[in-house]
This record gives sequence, structure tokens and C-alpha cells, in this order.
Amino acid sequence: MLRNLVALFLLAALLSGCGSSTPGIQKLPGDETDFAQAKKVYEDGDYLRTVELLTAYVDAHPGSNRLDEALLMLGLSHERTGSNLLAVDDFNRLVRDFPQSPFREEAEYERANSHFQESLGPALDPENTETALDLMKAYLLRYPQGAYREKAEATVDQCLEKLALKAYLNAQTYLRLKQDQAALIYLEKAIETKPEFRQAGNALADAARAHLRSGEKDKARDAWARLLTFATPERTRADRGLAALRREAEGELERLGPGGGESAP
Repeated sequence: MLRNLVALFLLAALLSGCGSSTPGIQKLPGDETDFAQAKKVYEDGDYLRTVELLTAYVDAHPGSNRLDEALLMLGLSHERTGSNLLAVDDFNRLVRDFPQSPFREEAEYERANSHFQESLGPALDPENTETALDLMKAYLLRYPQGAYREKAEATVDQCLEKLALKAYLNAQTYLRLKQDQAALIYLEKAIETKPEFRQAGNALADAARAHLRSGEKDKARDAWARLLTFATPERTRADRGLAALRREAEGELERLGPGGGESAP
């Protein structure tokens, strides 16, 4: 009888301890715990560590209802550590796999922004600049009153400035080679891309001179007239070079006289 009572006591003690926490047994972290840890590190600004944690989270929890938010934070962390093309992949996945996500708008803006951050100077390959421009325009069409509208508009302007400058630099190369017709193609492209880019005055003056050398007086007259329109008093007060171009345009228009047909100067 005593032996049976001892056995029952030990069994009861064992059963009562099964649900308790002991130093040797720890509950494995789950979906929410992993996400909360990664989010805390992200909010603390440790983006390299965030990338490690969220990459592991995305791989370990493909069915998580937090996956869209995790992809957004992972993309932002990649972006903030300079890994812009990896960020693009994260934002693309969010947009593709979670079309109804509340984080989609931010992902679409940041995807375009990542391409812009990766874009090179105007003298170099414009691919990322062109992609950023297209994606920012798409964002503005989809979200005309979006949370990132002003930033998107500013980036569109910067992209256009870069692309206009690239065309202008290409034109300068052809002008040095004395290939006026090729230069004119790029000068017009620059002005068409962004009519008021910072070298617009020089581009119009170069175009007018190239037309004159080609015997195209009417086209030269038109370019000088466009330069006068661009070279407003406000701009010329701030830019002495532009003021000199305006005086040149005024003199050339007076010399050329009224329009009325193409002829050599």
C-alpha cells in the first residue's frame, strides 16, 4: 500500500510539472516572435542586422500574414545599406504577390526610388534613370493623391534633368567633331526632354549656330527666338552667361531680319 501511494505521488508531481517552464526547456520562437525581433532591430536603425533577420524570416515563414510587411522592411533595409537592386527585388515581390496589401503604395514608390538611387551620372548609362522615371510616372498615375506624390514629382524632375543633360553632352561630342546634324538631333532631344533644364540656354544657342552653319536661317531664327523666351529677366539676373546669350540672340535676330525662306547666311 505504501509503495502504491509513493508511486501515485510521483506520478502526480510529474504531471503537474509538464506544463511549467524549466531552465532546461525553452519554447522555440514562432512567427510573431521572429517578426517582432526583426521589427525592433529595424526600428533601432540596424539595417544590416535587419536584413539578416528578415531574410531568415521570409525563408522560414512563407505563409506568414506578416510577409508583405516583412518584404517592405527588407526592401527598405536593403535600400538604406546601398543594395538598391536587392531592394528592387523585394519591392517587386511585394507588388506582385500582394496586390491588395496596404503596403503596396509605399513599395511601388520605393521600387522607383531604388532605381533612382542606383542611377548614374548624366554622362553614363541612363538605364536606371529611365526605369526610375517610368516607375515614378506610373506611381503618380496610380496614386495621383498618394502619400509620396511630392517626392515622386521631385524625382521625375531630377530624372528629366539627368536625361536632358545626357543628350546635351552627346550633342557637345558631335559639335567637337563638327557633325552639326547629329548634334542637332541631341540638342533638340535635350530641349524636348526638359525645356527648362539648366543648360537649355546653351543648347538653344548651339542649335541656332548649327542651323546657321547648315544654311537653315529660319530654323536658326526660331532657335534664337526660343532662347529669348527662355532667358527671362529673372533668369538672366541670376546667370551672367545666360544674359550674354540673350544679347547674342537679340543681335542675331536683328541681323537675320524677318523670316521667309531658307537661304545660306
